[in-house]
Amino acid sequence: MACIDIFAPGRALNIPILIEQIWLQIRKRQLLVTEIYDFVLQTSDDQKLSEFLIASPHFCREKRRGTWNDRVVLSHVRAAGWGWFYTQQRLVGDVLTMTVPNSLGPPAHETLDIPGLDDGSNIALLHWVKEIDEEQRVEMMAEIKKSLYKVTLASPLEPLARNQMWFRLIVEPTRLDIPGIRPFLRDNLIEFVVPFYLLTAHISSPTEVRKMTVTQLEQMRALDPLRASVAEELLKIIARDGFDAPGTTTRVEDHRIMLGTYAPLHMSIHGQPVPTLGFFGAQTLHLKLPVDDIHGPDIRTSVGRSLQTVEAEVYNWSGGSVRNPEKDLATVIRTLAHEAATLPPKTKEELATRMTPWRYSEACFLLDRMADQQLISFVDGKCRVCFKLEDEEFTKKLAKLRNLYAQAHRSNDSYSAQALRAFTDCHPFRIDFTVSWISTTWVQRLLIVGGAVTSVLGFILALICFLRG
Repeated sequence: MACIDIFAPGRALNIPILIEQIWLQIRKRQLLVTEIYDFVLQTSDDQKLSEFLIASPHFCREKRRGTWNDRVVLSHVRAAGWGWFYTQQRLVGDVLTMTVPNSLGPPAHETLDIPGLDDGSNIALLHWVKEIDEEQRVEMMAEIKKSLYKVTLASPLEPLARNQMWFRLIVEPTRLDIPGIRPFLRDNLIEFVVPFYLLTAHISSPTEVRKMTVTQLEQMRALDPLRASVAEELLKIIARDGFDAPGTTTRVEDHRIMLGTYAPLHMSIHGQPVPTLGFFGAQTLHLKLPVDDIHGPDIRTSVGRSLQTVEAEVYNWSGGSVRNPEKDLATVIRTLAHEAATLPPKTKEELATRMTPWRYSEACFLLDRMADQQLISFVDGKCRVCFKLEDEEFTKKLAKLRNLYAQAHRSNDSYSAQALRAFTDCHPFRIDFTVSWISTTWVQRLLIVGGAVTSVLGFILALICFLRG
């Protein structure tokens, strides 16, 4: 599993907040996943944004009567059901302000107010990308378990972050991109009577999904000569003209990840701590969910079902630029510019030493690039700021620097490329976890109960014989 990848070819996007929920559950002895993404989107460059792409690490289509149907929808952020973590919401005109807990903790404010146009489901259209709707291309996307959707906006987003919009995307993959389910009791009889299951999975960042997609398509091109041209076409559409197109970059400021489940599933987190993420442990929630006697609770719908209180367990992480300020390009540029504007005037070397001593040469290189973009200038060896941080011209030139650095992550190992790769918009991560459960049919339950009753009766009879004898 992995996070969705939001991008627009040739554009610099910014996501002030991305809240990712992943819910695992058992239905009819199958492991299902539902993913919910609430995010605010703005454009950082100097052009309006009328459309953008969303790549999913799952194949989210199913074929019914010869027609492909998508299991991905845009919904209202303020709709009931998935917004249990919001503490408040306010709608004034067409601006929706959602209040969330502050992931940074003290001494920061306890909550954050996130405004945005309300909302993507009303003025946006989500559809499978037309260029890959040809049958052979769709079938290959199904094989590599990937999806690509386009969101078209009725009202474009204004340039230079003048406004921003809320979106909620709900994804129900038809095939999970995780290792196969395997019983951890190997004896066939024990496995039948007491079927314990164990599944090891992980959640990856969008950068890992991009690498995986390219690798899979390159392998298909090399190993399947009959469909090599199809793989090459997809590589061009998705990678070279998509997320690898010059000038394409997306920065997530505040990335929240919530991994949740409820009985009969049990989850445990393992692996090394993730340096780019903050882990906040597990919390217990009491959710009102529809429950039936046969299949148990179902978090996906409440239509026609009676609601009951279900105890759920949710693991929480926080990432993005707020958790990685020392490597986040925009944060470092703003910090250097702010420090350069603070008296007394400082030289390039003084700024680099004071702000990023562990990356001195890379910081000097960055200051030179800031001078190239006329964000700063050097007068008598001292650094001067050309624009205020809140000026739109500063935002425009910052977007150009982000594009320059984004290209460096796809270039060779020259000194300039290495220096440019020191700071980035992307902060990759991987979360490893294990899910276990017991899945029983009525026959297996009968055998288990019958075996338990027989054991108790046998013990009683043996005890009676012992006492009499």
